[in-house]
Amino acid sequence: MITRTLLAAMMLGLSTLASAAEQAPKSDICFTAPAQWGRQIEPQKQLLSLTSPDAGAAVTFTESENVTETSEDFHRKAWNTVVRLMKIKTPPASGHRGEFLTTSAGFEKPDGTPVWICAYSTV
Repeated sequence: MITRTLLAAMMLGLSTLASAAEQAPKSDICFTAPAQWGRQIEPQKQLLSLTSPDAGAAVTFTESENVTETSEDFHRKAWNTVVRLMKIKTPPASGHRGEFLTTSAGFEKPDGTPVWICAYSTV
């Protein structure tokens, strides 16, 4: 079994990360976030979300999972979950970024707000 993690980045604008390393709850991912970014832990699933000061960008770390499927199958399944939640507005772009598989696209939230989402999952 291999441990896989999905990291979803939702961007309404553009921002960058940088500061002191820490680990998300129930996740194998270590990250560095700026001190100014807000942090919220969803109580039931223990998902950590970081939000930029202007609320123009957010990053959510999911729980790491032990799976027997390939990285590609895990990522495809995770992306399909994202697609079911919102109306996709632009064709998805997929690729690799370091040790991650990525897929991103523009979406429309149920209230009509446009968002860009990029899902990263560990290889």
